[in-house]
Amino acid sequence: MGHIGRSGVIVPGLIAASATTIAPPTRLLPGLNSRFMAAYNSNRDHLLYNNRADESWDFPASVIKMVTVLLIEELKAGVIDSETITWLTQDEEDEGPFNSSDLPFQSGDVVTWRNALKAIILDSAGDGTRMVGRIIGNEALGQPIESTLGLPHFVTLMNQRCRSIPGYGRSVFTETQGTAKYGPLTDNNPNMTARDLALIGAEVFRNPIARAIGSIASDSVVIAGPNARTISTSNPHAGVGISGFAGGKNGGFNFNGNPPEGPTTRSQIMLWLAPNGDQISIATMDCASSAERSADVTAILNALPSDFPYLAA
Repeated sequence: MGHIGRSGVIVPGLIAASATTIAPPTRLLPGLNSRFMAAYNSNRDHLLYNNRADESWDFPASVIKMVTVLLIEELKAGVIDSETITWLTQDEEDEGPFNSSDLPFQSGDVVTWRNALKAIILDSAGDGTRMVGRIIGNEALGQPIESTLGLPHFVTLMNQRCRSIPGYGRSVFTETQGTAKYGPLTDNNPNMTARDLALIGAEVFRNPIARAIGSIASDSVVIAGPNARTISTSNPHAGVGISGFAGGKNGGFNFNGNPPEGPTTRSQIMLWLAPNGDQISIATMDCASSAERSADVTAILNALPSDFPYLAA
């Protein structure tokens, strides 16, 4: 009997969580629509499911915005409601005619860090990740807040933070929003493995701020400034309303008909609290539709207690 941990190394007989419980072997879950999937038990440092979890995919889409969430919740927790930030036109998403933000932000918009988090998690505000990246990156560099040096430095911070996660592999970020270079694969795309994405999810939703926002069914983003407005939003993740759902984020990417990748790809990241209290981070990448992505979430959650009975204890 072996244990497959964050490093992926099988250690015979390694005790996972207690002196009496040995981690069951990592399994393949057949029949999913998603090409890549990982389910990771962070309490026991155990990879439960490995469906091509260590193969890189160049279009993880908006789920990579959760790394921006991770840095906000760690660096700005003390000022999450008291400090405001301002969106500038240079924060416009760098994706040609495409826009992955469901807001979008407008020049002069002012939000608290908490409302920036809501925009990113619930409205997939890629333009919000660029605003956040510009500001945090420039703060780290000691540069003026409007400097163009901030955003690329923030991407460096994203990679540094993720490489600090024990067991994190080779996934690399090249931008903040998950939409670099529509069309054929290029070296400018972020690449991600499902295992690394699941490890990121465990880190993100360990924090109560992201957990509260990512698990709520509906909320609103309050924006001040010259175009002050309140935007009602809802959480489209399939986990909403399911017992144990503790936060999630969807990702989607449209290829505009470019072969060979296909017309669309869908991904998601979520945290599930098992009945025994263990925290299970689940990441899926590359299925063809939102319906298929939702079906995969349901199938995984249904299979976990059966394949790993200790979770139902």
